Amino acid sequence: MTVPAASLGLGYRPPAGAWDELLDGGGVPRAHWHGLLDALGALGHDELTHRREQIGRQLREHGVHDLPGPGSTTGTARVLDPVPLVLPAEEWRTLSAGLVQRARLLDAWLADCYGAQATLCDGVVPPALVLGDPGFLRPCHGVPAPGERRLHLVGIDCVRADDGRWRVLGHCTSAAHGIGLALENRIVLSRSLPEVMRARPVERVAGFFAALRDALRALAPPHREQPRIVLLTPGPTHPAWAEHAYFARYLGLMLVEGCDLTVRDRAVHLKTLGGLERVDVVLRWLDDAACDPLSLDGDPSTGVAGLVQAVRAGRVVVANALGSALAESPGLVPHLPALCRRLLGEDLLLEDAGADLPPATVPCWTADGLVPAPATLRTWVVAERDGGHRVLPGGLARVLAPDGRDGGMTKDTWVLADGPVDPLSLLPPPGQPVTPTRGGAELPSRVADDLLWLGRHVERAEGLARLLRTMLRRLADEAGAGASRTHAALVAALAAVAEAPAARILPSAGRAGDERTSGSALFAEAAEAALRPAVAAALRLGARVRDQISLDTWRVVQRLDRQLPALDDEEPLPLAAALDALDGLVLTLAAFSGLGVENVTRGLGWRFADMGRRIERGRATAALVGATLGDGGDEAPRLDAVLEVTDVSMTYRRRYPAAVQLPAVLDLVLLDETSPRSLAFQLVALSGHVGRLPRDERRALRSAEERLAMAAVTRVRLADLGALCTTRDGGRRTYLGALCESVTSDLAALSDALTHAFLSHADTPHPLGISP
Repeated sequence: MTVPAASLGLGYRPPAGAWDELLDGGGVPRAHWHGLLDALGALGHDELTHRREQIGRQLREHGVHDLPGPGSTTGTARVLDPVPLVLPAEEWRTLSAGLVQRARLLDAWLADCYGAQATLCDGVVPPALVLGDPGFLRPCHGVPAPGERRLHLVGIDCVRADDGRWRVLGHCTSAAHGIGLALENRIVLSRSLPEVMRARPVERVAGFFAALRDALRALAPPHREQPRIVLLTPGPTHPAWAEHAYFARYLGLMLVEGCDLTVRDRAVHLKTLGGLERVDVVLRWLDDAACDPLSLDGDPSTGVAGLVQAVRAGRVVVANALGSALAESPGLVPHLPALCRRLLGEDLLLEDAGADLPPATVPCWTADGLVPAPATLRTWVVAERDGGHRVLPGGLARVLAPDGRDGGMTKDTWVLADGPVDPLSLLPPPGQPVTPTRGGAELPSRVADDLLWLGRHVERAEGLARLLRTMLRRLADEAGAGASRTHAALVAALAAVAEAPAARILPSAGRAGDERTSGSALFAEAAEAALRPAVAAALRLGARVRDQISLDTWRVVQRLDRQLPALDDEEPLPLAAALDALDGLVLTLAAFSGLGVENVTRGLGWRFADMGRRIERGRATAALVGATLGDGGDEAPRLDAVLEVTDVSMTYRRRYPAAVQLPAVLDLVLLDETSPRSLAFQLVALSGHVGRLPRDERRALRSAEERLAMAAVTRVRLADLGALCTTRDGGRRTYLGALCESVTSDLAALSDALTHAFLSHADTPHPLGISP
């Protein structure tokens, strides 16, 4: 018997002899699936397929891709099946009891291994199994654990055998890998299939995460009314970094990397723009050995030197406790029944799975309708602050490929309630009083550094795109000596902005009179025009600060990823196609800048991002003017080009109906503090930002960055327009050139001063044109 085609579009035939979650041995849908099948059938094949596409878009917007590898700006998307795994309440209670027992058992065994080691002395577990395991961290032996608990959040992998009984595949005790995916699956599926979720009462997961948040707070010292809890991640190069960021936002935790933390006086501190802030609890997503390069021989780029000493001194709590990976050892499995009787005085409730156990099959939605596929289930247990344990009502189901490996598809797991569903949410209740705050100095310096360079790379990409667009527009339209001179000047400006030799830029940019250009020369990764590297760097930095920017801003950042790939081509490219691509890129980058103006709170994060934009735009404007207008001669075409690149042509023509003239152009592009794209506007904005950065109020003198910003503004304000337009021997405008060079040096010095004062402990520098 199969599932009727009328309800789900196609038949569903599980493999013979295997346990199937949807159908019983007679081919009849199990009772707890009835309401869900009706809801799915009401949607129909086409609508369910459409919902699956919507789910994919939501996941992409949330950023659940693996980060791009070197030389690439694309990632691999995870697939979420719209059909959940459904479990009845009674069966879940039985499974939950076994999961809680496992968590208690593993916690008790770890306490013994890092304490008295009675189970080793009594021979319940062979000493070599523990002492010879790389997961046993000798520096952590004897380190106390708050409340004698080492496992605060335990992941347990389960599989259903062909007899219908759940068995344990393994433990996840070092870090809670996957719980962010389970959380996101629930949120996305509940929004994408609300009518399906209403078909049966499904247990909510918010209560579990509220219990986890409360348990973490309870680990902090009692006198700390607002304890600082951070989530320690390996960083954006880790495949699960997007999951870490999503999970941190949901729980209201600060996402940090090892370089954001430092140990001073045996206490862990967060490096912020306002100084060092004490950290009380570290929820880690790092493997044990990676947490402390000083005591555990971990990687210095990811861990926190001195963390073990801080834990031993009782001045910080790490969850789960360092050394917890020992409980993941496969060699422990045969000894678990004896350990359970020895440590808990109980028989083990859940058996462990054998290596050849075939997993049960679950229904998955494909283009051909429902098909069965093997799957495993990971769920989590949290140690609550009152001494009990709570199991996540659901979990992360992983669909396996035919060869038994992870197939890349996950499923939400719905536990049906046998009573009213708890409506708990992690959002504050409407009547709860809230004290307004306007903080910001607690922003990690590494995040401020990333935001600064994100602003610079976005502005760098926009400046290059505008320059290239202006150059290409003139290639086919103009001819003659004047056109060649204008083109050469723009090439020189492009070289200055891209920081590449003009002789190498010229072949990439084409020549006056050409109607086609090389797509690879302009848009490839190695192009001297440096457009694609700037876009790639902006995309990577946007991913690094994903937890700091809005969803709309993240959508714009993601759009950059799709802006140029089709143009990475060795074949000659029509100018019209190249111009269309540049137009789209400029609009996308302008949307990013617009969101920064209208949608971002004026905190320190915004200031650093905007300072990056202002530094880069000021530098590019000075380079453009110096390269194009630094000498006399036939300058009318060059004046038009400067107005076009700086996007002030309409403003100029509204002010000056007559022909384009040098003094008016220089005033608008360099000196006019009311023009958002002028050099003066950038310098005034920078001076304002610098004046609002955190500083020691006891300091009487101005800081180096304040002096530099003030000097640059003053230099431009005191500039003599007549002198700027005057040519000297050789037809050069030496005063104009000197001003552009001086301001460029001021901006470079200001960037260095900001780094020295606020960002010097960031992990790595981000040279422009090189993807960080």
